[in-house]
Amino acid sequence: MMETNEIERALSFVDSHDRDTWVRMGAAIKTELGEAGYDIWDRWSQSAENYNSQASKSVWRSLRPSFISIGTLFYEAKQGGYKAEAPFVPIDPETLKVREVQRKALEEEAQAERIRAAQRARDRAKRLWDRSGPANPSHPYLVSKGITDPAVIRLLRQDRYQNILVPVKQDKELVAVQRISAKGAKFFGKGSVISGSAFLIGDTSQVKETGLVLTEGFATGASIYQATKQPVLVVFSANNLVKVAEKLKALDTSITLAADNDMNETGFRFAEKARAVLGDKARVVMPKFDEKSIKDYQKRHGKSRYPSDFNDLHELQGLNTLRPFFQPEIVKENSQEKKRMDKPIVNSIEVDLERQRSAESLSNVSRKDQQEQAQSIGSVSLQQSSEHKELKQTEVTGPVSEQEAITDLRYKAPPKSLESKYVYAEGKYYDRTGSTVLFDDKGKALVTSRLDRQTVYDMIEVAKEKQWNAVVLKGSPDFRRFAYLEAESQGIQTRGYSPTPADLKLVEQLREERSLNKIEKDSEREPIKKESAAAVAVAEKVQSQNQMPTSAQIETSEKADIDNDVPLKEITASASIPSEVKIAADKLKQAETTWNPTQFSVMQYYKGLAKQAVHYMRAEHRSQAQRNFDTNMDRALNGTEFTLPLPIQVGHTPSQETPVRTPNYELEIER
Repeated sequence: MMETNEIERALSFVDSHDRDTWVRMGAAIKTELGEAGYDIWDRWSQSAENYNSQASKSVWRSLRPSFISIGTLFYEAKQGGYKAEAPFVPIDPETLKVREVQRKALEEEAQAERIRAAQRARDRAKRLWDRSGPANPSHPYLVSKGITDPAVIRLLRQDRYQNILVPVKQDKELVAVQRISAKGAKFFGKGSVISGSAFLIGDTSQVKETGLVLTEGFATGASIYQATKQPVLVVFSANNLVKVAEKLKALDTSITLAADNDMNETGFRFAEKARAVLGDKARVVMPKFDEKSIKDYQKRHGKSRYPSDFNDLHELQGLNTLRPFFQPEIVKENSQEKKRMDKPIVNSIEVDLERQRSAESLSNVSRKDQQEQAQSIGSVSLQQSSEHKELKQTEVTGPVSEQEAITDLRYKAPPKSLESKYVYAEGKYYDRTGSTVLFDDKGKALVTSRLDRQTVYDMIEVAKEKQWNAVVLKGSPDFRRFAYLEAESQGIQTRGYSPTPADLKLVEQLREERSLNKIEKDSEREPIKKESAAAVAVAEKVQSQNQMPTSAQIETSEKADIDNDVPLKEITASASIPSEVKIAADKLKQAETTWNPTQFSVMQYYKGLAKQAVHYMRAEHRSQAQRNFDTNMDRALNGTEFTLPLPIQVGHTPSQETPVRTPNYELEIER
């Protein structure tokens, strides 16, 4: 047997920070020295900054003698500059035979002990799981990691020490439990079998259709599932990616390996090894972090910390940023199919002539009756008055044919609301530089290859200019959803998208928002004036009925600045009302304000910026931030005074364009 001093000297030339190397060196030493080699390996392990004595003991127990020989250790040492002090003396065959018998006996005993320890760990895990209750959605770890999906949370449990429990399974059987404390410390039970084990998030019946994602940590897997709804297998460690991949070789579906982008590239290396096991059906994706993201992360977690996984990306940039990484790839079976699939997706908004003509015909028949009815009634609703005004304008401007859907390019292009944003030529809407076509008017259809909400909003503006009141939506699911929300909320009928209950609710919210914010413009030169008497009366009624505190009391209360539901008694010493009633009353009174078009545009501009800023905040801070914005907007719009500064005017480029209003659909749904 080789001298232990020489082994320890050689080991000093090997870097202990890399986990893969650390494990291989332990296996080599255990092969050569057996259990007596632990002290040598453990002393060397302590030179790593992330050394953990419990992890060291656990890994040593799992190492199998004869798996890696001592020659591997000396090879790595030579790469680091090691030179032997004495010439190598070959071991005689008899000694080798004796060692081989000893190693085999040790291996059998170690294997038997591992089986016994695994069974004990399995029994403890089942008992712990059975006596634990459901996980609390407000658990500090879940909140800090942005894990909010009930479909994920209900897969977890919580023990009496307030640890989150993540089940670890093999062949659908619980073999271990990962415990996660409120501060994020993770640990498994002694003797737990993690190699080849995993935790599934999602529905296995969808694997064939959507593919499968493999990733290391639970929080990373939860973020990926929340962003994509694809089934995700959490394998708990980078080296376990390969073990789980070996079990999935026969699975007939696409597999995405979501690797951690750690500083030592351990995540990427093991993901590449797993990809080699799985073959062409697998691919590796890894989050990217720019300098700004790294600085933001270090402000939150400390200067020595760096973002590395998709949960960190979720925290820094939101769930939407994760989705493009996991779009399923389609296998091209031949060159013709490849060429077709390589073309960008064409998204379009087409005029629905059949429904358009039906609506116009119905409108022509009922127009006269509606006018007569409106004139015979002394007072009508605001909506009826609006309809009556539209009908009278139609008769004055000309026959109905002039109001029919425009299916060519004979209209004012670009519409007035888009003049400052686009260069228009022969049906094509270019950006301000004139170098990029953002969307194209084909006469009966508006088409684009882009997928952003602002482009969808602008296309709907053109559809309105062309008098389209019914459209057909085609293209990607996200495009059709954005177009549906925008069109339906503005009174344009749609076909081609099946809305979810959340979509229907959001359309109603957008309609209400537009009805509250709508201001009629008599002309650009004249100020915009709202009728104020009724609004002021309503505001005073709201204030009197709810026993409102004075403005000074509200504005000087620190409690009211941070709590949306502050009792009045904490502000004054009498009664109890929601402080947000103050905001509602102030907004009603703002109806007195006289705004010109420029001021109105500035207000809308700031509202757009505020919505974007709130969207990227943590959920628990959004309500407070929105209230602070509303309060400061109230101060800026004080009676007839308008104290908001004008935005800095700069040259228009695509990157500098800031839309006056872009609906934030994701924010609305989450709220």
